[in-house]
Amino acid sequence: MTDRKHAVGGQIGGQIGGQIGGQTNGGWLFVPGSVSTLPFLAGPLEGWDRIFPPTAGDAVVGQRFPDGGIDPLLLAGVVAGEFASQPDWRTAAAPGEPWANEEPEYKRDLEILLGYARSADTQTVPVDEIVAQSASFSEYFARLVACSPESRPNAYALILIGIQVGGLVAAHFKLRYMRPRPGQVMPELNPVIPTPRHPAYPSGHALQSFMIAKILSSVVPAMKPYLDTLACEIARNRERARVHYPSDSGASFWMVDPIYSELRTIPLYDKIRAAAVNEISTTNITLVNATGGAPTPLPLSETNVTSVSKYSRLKVSPVKSPAAPGYGGACGYAAFAPRAGSPPKQPARGGAASAAKRR
Repeated sequence: MTDRKHAVGGQIGGQIGGQIGGQTNGGWLFVPGSVSTLPFLAGPLEGWDRIFPPTAGDAVVGQRFPDGGIDPLLLAGVVAGEFASQPDWRTAAAPGEPWANEEPEYKRDLEILLGYARSADTQTVPVDEIVAQSASFSEYFARLVACSPESRPNAYALILIGIQVGGLVAAHFKLRYMRPRPGQVMPELNPVIPTPRHPAYPSGHALQSFMIAKILSSVVPAMKPYLDTLACEIARNRERARVHYPSDSGASFWMVDPIYSELRTIPLYDKIRAAAVNEISTTNITLVNATGGAPTPLPLSETNVTSVSKYSRLKVSPVKSPAAPGYGGACGYAAFAPRAGSPPKQPARGGAASAAKRR
């Protein structure tokens, strides 16, 4: 057991250290200087100076930097910067105050987390998976749509846009609401990973994952069931780790549509999205069973939630039950509606937020 703890601790330290050192594929926000190198100018070539002695002084003028050579992380950072200047998202995406300590919803949050803390089942609390996703999860989505910075840079940029924009919005509202982390209010929860150095509400991992699923589903609609399931599992793992309350993830789920509506008003985003559609020819992509029949529902990992649509009847002890019917879908987070009277609003294109409209 001690060896396992040391191994997990080393893995966490290595992954977080790598992220701080300049990771380009899954960091929370864009860090100047962390962009990758241009493949065809990555360093000196053996014999190049002999073939082209640096004495002639000639130059090939009139060139333009190749569109496909731009680091996807840089594109995502620019889109996030343009998104930040949009006028409506601070109002339209506001999830409302988190539940207070004396409210039953808050107590249910803690009951769910206690259920995870009491479970020694690695299916219920998959520690290795939680640790891996704590530092980076972009590669999970990249595998689903078969993209990379080299093979499909625009599709990959969309993943990073979801991370950048989701991280920016989450950080804004975290500072607004300043919700304490679960481990602060209930020491018995003993989080399985280091608790991040920022407030809990809303969940950044959840918001980023739901944003990525929303964005990529607009490019490859046939992959939506898989993308939704993956996003839900990443969000749920933050709860299994006891660094987030379920209502943190629920708030993030409800924030996605108004954020996405605002994102669509940015010309650069639409340009990248159109290029991604061209990279991934979706004409013949469909979802079928391997034998040619109807698709089989993807089961989510078993949780201690009896039924996400029955939030008022959550159990403390782990039980074996899928979190949502069919292909993951919203993972039941639709049941975690924001506080009455303050749901996120859908922004009108180019104007103030319109009347509230839930999914």
